[in-house]
Amino acid sequence: MRAALVIGLLCSGCHAAFIDERPGGAAGASELTGVDLGDGSVVATGKFGGRAGHIGIGDVSLLAYAGGITEIRFEPDFGCTDVPGPVVVLTQRDALGTQLDAIAGDIEVAPLRSPSGGQSYFVRADPAVQRDVFVFCKPYGVEVAKAPLTR
Repeated sequence: MRAALVIGLLCSGCHAAFIDERPGGAAGASELTGVDLGDGSVVATGKFGGRAGHIGIGDVSLLAYAGGITEIRFEPDFGCTDVPGPVVVLTQRDALGTQLDAIAGDIEVAPLRSPSGGQSYFVRADPAVQRDVFVFCKPYGVEVAKAPLTR
């Protein structure tokens, strides 16, 4: 009885929440609220492979929509090593090294929602110039998984 009371008090006292305080929300997602994108067309595909001793598996697709919107679709077979602070990166570079570089064409799309399973990310980007999708451990500057894109 006493253990149940302690657990109940601990659970009821936590009201944690995540608030995205970045300007414009996650990668400009707020500007897409209520926008009908219509049907996207697949413009590139790739397969994830692990980097730096990490696991990376599964397929990814880039879909182009009207208005310069690109969807990065991780297919249900996606999986990678669970690391702290993972972000999805769309880039023109073959390797990220230890940090992202916007001048070199790196686009930090959003935090990775889950280390496995299907998920989609939307970003304003020209899919014709993007070569690779990465999962990048931002706190430690480590490439976790890479999917070279083919058209």
